[in-house]
Amino acid sequence: MSGSQLTDKQLKDALSAAAWIGAASPKYPDMILGQLLEIWGKFIREHAFRPTPEDLNEAFGTNPSDVVPLYKKFGGQTIAPSVIKFLADLVPHLPHPKNIPIIVPLFSVFTVMTSLAVGLRLWSRHKVAGGIRSFDWLALVGFVLTIIYGAVSVYHSKISGTYQAYYDRTWDQMKEGYKVYLVLTIIYPFIMGLIKISLLLFYYRVATLNYVQWAVYGTGSITIANSVAAIFTHCLSYRPIDYWNHFFEHPDKVNPRIPMLVFGSVYILTDVAIWIIPMPMVFQLQLYPREKIIAVITFSLGAVACVASGFRLWAIDEFQNYSSKASSALMIDAWTIIELNLTLICASAPAIRALAIHYAPKILSTLPSAFTSSGATGASKTAGSSGKSKTPESEKSVQDSQSPVVPKEVV
Repeated sequence: MSGSQLTDKQLKDALSAAAWIGAASPKYPDMILGQLLEIWGKFIREHAFRPTPEDLNEAFGTNPSDVVPLYKKFGGQTIAPSVIKFLADLVPHLPHPKNIPIIVPLFSVFTVMTSLAVGLRLWSRHKVAGGIRSFDWLALVGFVLTIIYGAVSVYHSKISGTYQAYYDRTWDQMKEGYKVYLVLTIIYPFIMGLIKISLLLFYYRVATLNYVQWAVYGTGSITIANSVAAIFTHCLSYRPIDYWNHFFEHPDKVNPRIPMLVFGSVYILTDVAIWIIPMPMVFQLQLYPREKIIAVITFSLGAVACVASGFRLWAIDEFQNYSSKASSALMIDAWTIIELNLTLICASAPAIRALAIHYAPKILSTLPSAFTSSGATGASKTAGSSGKSKTPESEKSVQDSQSPVVPKEVV
């Protein structure tokens, strides 16, 4: 028998059994759980499939009060020892999938990219818009928390070790993993809520259309409600909160997979809304067609974050449960890092574009004439054919194309 010949149910049962046996063996917190499961199998056979709570306590440190819920997990007082022995016999045939070492590279690359984007955004607000606003400070807080999320994810990948499967880890690794992942799960909706609200506040500030303002109100309310509900749900899913130290007190713990999928889906809906909200304002701008297209593309970058959110939902559905394919949450961490950073980068795009437009004339004026003559000729032809020349005021309209209003502070 090989790993490929095992059924999905057998693999899931082995993953689950490894966690339960680890929690039931306080004397061996640093032993690989697959090896520990094999020891349990031999122990059960040596005791004629009838080990007493006292036997288990002496051999593994099992709390006698934990024996009943442990056996109940595996079918009951008379069936459980046989099931545990059967699962122990599967250990030599189990697959050993490895974690993909992706967290550290993702964290490093996106930290550099997002730091540059947020830095340019703040410089744009200071240089072009006349000052940093409240929504910029919210985005900055979201950026700092995104860095923290990435750093904690790096730690999560370190303690998870080389292998994905629970039976390839120790109980100490499992407990620390539970603890860190709970922290990541709780802070994610807080970060996502901050970033989205910062962008919605920007839209509200520049909106001149009533229905756009109402759309901002509605989307903001849904975002806040979804974030608060997600935080409280994840905090209350397990009682007590340090459930890894009380593994047998509530054997029917709530699986966070379904709530995470629901909250993630709502976030995608708000992503789509935030992507659509500024479009009526952009189309009202008095711009040349090429400039209007560029403005639309700038605001449409939010669609990239929507795609990342979709892949995060896929990762939750795939990895947030005992699975024959994988049992590691690191892919969820990876897609969350991508989603949060892309959201920040896309939210900074309008300000970065305004900064580029602000400095473009100065940069072009420093280039050799050989590089600018053809561009200048083309520009003059365009101006002649339209009967207009680009004045500083028309250039300013290009800078203001990230919003339907012209106030300098929203550039």
